[in-house]
Amino acid sequence: MRAGVNYTTPLAFSVAAGVSKVLGLDAQHTANALAIAGVGAVSCAVIQAEPVSNWKGLAPGESAERALHNTYLAREGITGTLGVFEGPHGIFQLVRDRLELDWQTEWFGFAKRSSIKNYNAEFQPQSAVNLIIDLRTQHKLTPKPSSTSM
Repeated sequence: MRAGVNYTTPLAFSVAAGVSKVLGLDAQHTANALAIAGVGAVSCAVIQAEPVSNWKGLAPGESAERALHNTYLAREGITGTLGVFEGPHGIFQLVRDRLELDWQTEWFGFAKRSSIKNYNAEFQPQSAVNLIIDLRTQHKLTPKPSSTSM
């Protein structure tokens, strides 16, 4: 986000990787799926800016849908730009940062350390949303529209 790239960009890589695994794609087809998904999913962080548009809520689904489609294209032999990260004008150049990893030895078991949001809100207020729902239930609160919301 600091580099101006929205979180839906890495989401496309995640979806392409997961779908590639489910489809049983080999390394070459998976690499192409990731490359196609990556170049087609660079999304600007302005999506998060105020005033927030409807697109903010729709962007992750659209990114995931495109990555799914792109993975099927790779399965059928469509090739992608394999330099999506390191290549000229690739993501590392765009964000002015590099991910220094030994791809031969690194294990990416991040799924065991991941968290999935329960509500369509940022991670930080998830507990607040739970509290509001609990208060509404316990006290039988019924929200009423404000006169300024019309």
